Amino acid sequence: MSEKRKLDQEKLHRLMYTLFYPAVLGTLFMLIVLGGFNKEKIQIGFAMFLALYFSVQHIQNNDNSDKDYMGLDFIFDILELASMFFLFYLLGITESVLNPQWCAFYLVLIFSFFIPILTRIFKQICYSRSFDKNDKELSSMSLIAMLIGLFNIILPFENVRIISLALLFLMFVFYSFFYVLFTKPK
Repeated sequence: MSEKRKLDQEKLHRLMYTLFYPAVLGTLFMLIVLGGFNKEKIQIGFAMFLALYFSVQHIQNNDNSDKDYMGLDFIFDILELASMFFLFYLLGITESVLNPQWCAFYLVLIFSFFIPILTRIFKQICYSRSFDKNDKELSSMSLIAMLIGLFNIILPFENVRIISLALLFLMFVFYSFFYVLFTKPK
């Protein structure tokens, strides 16, 4: 790989993880703080889950080496940022939406959990490598989270939302402790 291409990858990685991702994430935290007090507990619960989940995603992706970061990764990250915004918008945390749009929220949530799987598949194709154990485990957790979102679309009841939120938080705790917070950066 040429030095210029390597430098471009490093710049894209830095741009994403030192500017774009923190800017969107910080905005979402501010939306929770400023607009969250007049929302339902389930909305705030999902908003906090999403803020924490995407924060840990940021840590994990920022810690990953930028040597494998490609333009395709940048595009997937832009999709993830857009999904973050739309998740908060559909959840009704912004003032422009008064009531949560649950079905659309879960569809975007499913898409958000699919993005890392799609990224891993494209990296597998681009680098001609097979999934390692870590890739398989993280993709399995993403698939389970996608199924939880699908379950909420099929059974759109308040109790199902509460149980789903609890399950997502449990998965988040497992993911953050075993894959991000207590692992060394690659």
